[in-house]
Amino acid sequence: MSITLGTDENGKDAAISFERVSCMPIGGAVRSGEVSRTFALIAALDQSEDVNLRIIDCKRSSQFSCFQDHAYAYVKMTDGLDLVVDEVQETYTALNARLRKFRKNGASGYWDSPDHAGMPLEVVFVHGCEDLFDRDEAAMDDADLAQLSDIRRYLRKIIENGVEGGCCVVLSSQKPSKKAFPADLIEHAQTRILFKIVVQGQSYALMHGIPRKIAASVTGKAMDIDKIGYAYVVSGGRISPKIMFKALDERLIDERYST
Repeated sequence: MSITLGTDENGKDAAISFERVSCMPIGGAVRSGEVSRTFALIAALDQSEDVNLRIIDCKRSSQFSCFQDHAYAYVKMTDGLDLVVDEVQETYTALNARLRKFRKNGASGYWDSPDHAGMPLEVVFVHGCEDLFDRDEAAMDDADLAQLSDIRRYLRKIIENGVEGGCCVVLSSQKPSKKAFPADLIEHAQTRILFKIVVQGQSYALMHGIPRKIAASVTGKAMDIDKIGYAYVVSGGRISPKIMFKALDERLIDERYST
């Protein structure tokens, strides 16, 4: 359950692991490579038979819409918050069914069960989460506020039980902030990917829940990045060497995602 997506400073392959990861925030400023490199990550998940990929696309115009005919589920937020609620709730219901199956079979969880009980990894990818969470709530009506509250509540429960049930929520943003990355979700993240940032405070929302010394260190490193596509991964309390994440080859995009 890992995907090789780039190389480290020594030219060695660098992989992102989903093992026992229930939340993976990805952030970086505009023109940091955050979108194109995340596209490659999502394409790899999309093409894996071991993954049920659910995409919640929060951007009005997005190249991630090309996954709608391939992903296990694809929902565009502009079609209505109610559809986002339905998708998140469906994921939560599926997660509970998986947990019941593990308990019935006497298994302690997804990662401790042989062959994961024959079930794929569930990945919920929220693209452009700033457009979902960083909103003027004073301008929202009661129905939208209730739906937004439900989305956060279900996502939090999925993240809290995701390691046991084999489910990971990936939150991505080019405008990282405390609102874009809600603390009650991010505090449970096991792996965080930070591309170049230009405002110091942007990274702290992404790093909520880890020691401040580590957050300050990775912030400084991310602000010093001088090339598109480079990022740092924080996992297990450690900061990876600088990684060059690769974009998907244009030929592969044309072959599979020509739309």
